[in-house]
Amino acid sequence: MSMSHDLATRAELTKLARALDTTEDRVAFLGSLEAAEIHELREAASATMHDRHRELYQRIAKASTLLPPALCVRIAERAFPPMITSKVAAEIGTDRVGEFAKRLSVGYMADVCVSIDPRKVRELISQVPVERATEVARELVDREEYVTLGRMIDAATERLVRAAVAVITSDVALLWIAFYAESEAHLTSAVRALPAERIRSVVHTALTGTVELHAAGLALIARVDDAELRGTLAGHAAEVPAEALDGLLRTVVRDGFEPELLTVLASMPEDALRQLATRDALADRDTLLALARAAERGGHADRLRPLLDHAGPELRATLTEAGFDLG
Repeated sequence: MSMSHDLATRAELTKLARALDTTEDRVAFLGSLEAAEIHELREAASATMHDRHRELYQRIAKASTLLPPALCVRIAERAFPPMITSKVAAEIGTDRVGEFAKRLSVGYMADVCVSIDPRKVRELISQVPVERATEVARELVDREEYVTLGRMIDAATERLVRAAVAVITSDVALLWIAFYAESEAHLTSAVRALPAERIRSVVHTALTGTVELHAAGLALIARVDDAELRGTLAGHAAEVPAEALDGLLRTVVRDGFEPELLTVLASMPEDALRQLATRDALADRDTLLALARAAERGGHADRLRPLLDHAGPELRATLTEAGFDLG
């Protein structure tokens, strides 16, 4: 599963602005591109900026092997901006990473993480002691560096992910970290690391929260690539209070998040669909027709049909009168 153009593009533009060290406003003109195209542009820009000075980074990395780790750390924190250290990190071996990580301050490591390309340091990250990694994760959460943490999911081992999730107590933080995760597979593994009650709590926080959290929650459910787990998340979505569901549906229709909602509906277990079909929120004619039009326009009628199978005669009559084929 993937996010709709609007949500996926939003996430990619944020990450591109970060990679170029600029503001989202200055890259907003790229919003007409597909998310995958923006992703490719970001990857190319990051590689170009790294390769431009790679020889220098390699020389610094080689020089570090001639000095004790404690001295390397002192020099790095006093002489090198975190951005430079993040580039050098991609060129060093894994044998002394643990020693460096234990000696670097948590604040400086967090600064380095903001600039680092996780794909280039996957093996290094696996060597960072779990205790230090969780300290850095907490620091990044305190700074609301959700883009950084989202990208780190792809490079972290399952052990590190489980440890980090255990110390991140904010559901809002987890939602935004998930929103900026790079791959569906790694996002799914991270969600699996959550206890069952925490998963329910995260979904409820998303769908009873702000408009922005609605977007993050829908994106989370839609991107999970395990059908059973996605069904669990979707089932929790059906449990939210009626007033929250009303607000969610208004957000979906207004901001164009119908593809995510349709994915959620298609993933719901039978009992959740039966419960949802009787909710007052779906009795609103404009909302129901907007969902049906989105399903028809996107070729996703099959995602709406499971809900309609449990709908009462009034809902079905509304769609029939508007000319929709209910099958």
